[in-house]
Amino acid sequence: MAKSASTKREAMSKVDTAWLRMERPTNLMMITGVLMFAAPLQHAKIKQLLGERFLAYPRFRQKAVNTPSGAYWETDADFDLDWHVRLAALPGASDKAELESFVGELASSPLDHSKPLWQFHVVENYRGGSVLIARIHHCYADGLALVQVMLSLTDTAPDPQQHADLAKTWLKRDGGNLWQRMLEPAQAGMGKALKIGNKVFEKIAQMIADPEVAANVAREGGEITRELANALLLSDDPHTALKGPLGVIKRVAWADPLPLEEVKTLGRALGCTVNDVLLACASGALRSYLLDQGDEVDGLTIRATVPVNLRPLEHAKKLGNHFGLVFLELPVGEANPLRR
Repeated sequence: MAKSASTKREAMSKVDTAWLRMERPTNLMMITGVLMFAAPLQHAKIKQLLGERFLAYPRFRQKAVNTPSGAYWETDADFDLDWHVRLAALPGASDKAELESFVGELASSPLDHSKPLWQFHVVENYRGGSVLIARIHHCYADGLALVQVMLSLTDTAPDPQQHADLAKTWLKRDGGNLWQRMLEPAQAGMGKALKIGNKVFEKIAQMIADPEVAANVAREGGEITRELANALLLSDDPHTALKGPLGVIKRVAWADPLPLEEVKTLGRALGCTVNDVLLACASGALRSYLLDQGDEVDGLTIRATVPVNLRPLEHAKKLGNHFGLVFLELPVGEANPLRR
């Protein structure tokens, strides 16, 4: 007998399955985001909006089911939007400290695996405005895909009757494939070969027939192999106050935003990118923390893994995980912020 639509199963990709199975009490595979609004939000209207736009992605009506033979998506026959969109109130002064503490509690609490793995918490009164806290399991999507999901909840104009189609506003084209986009423009020859013909065998034939393309593939493969070898040969990080057993309780804090134009100006003056400035700031913050803990930091470097987007723009509206990790040494031992 065929399964009904309510119990239909869909195989989960291997990458998304990995994120599902990496879940541990000390390391929840959950993306937690805090969105602050100057104007008040109403719980009922937010729930209605999420029901119309967030659930326009069928994936968010599905549970992530893990079995020894593999993981799959299954539509939740008992889906309850009230459980997923909750009204919250902050204690005491209901200010930044209380909000950080509440978000820390949420970040320490696993999602219910018997239901679709996401929740929104609405704080209706915060500094004259409101806060929307989102918790979504990493197996559903990576950060860049979730940015697109959040954008889909918005309009491009205050009057929703006159707003532009968001997909057309943010996404100019669809199609192509991740492999092709990853190789362009650095390997234009291979990109050209992949564009010729619509059949896989035709593309392969083009690659084999073109010695330059074959050389590019070989070089790319060699570079990847070297990177993997280098990763395996990396020495352990030095022992610092950052080394220790993982705990279940998470503490969440954030700083006031920096003016982006000032960061860009600094980047232009130093000949670097906004990300370079960000990582230098993070290195300085780690340096200050370790000094407060009494650690010796002169000449110290700490290795970090930095996520790098591999998702082409036309795939931004598709869920799932499409990113890589790069090993990077942070110069926490450098006292001069400009040199750092």
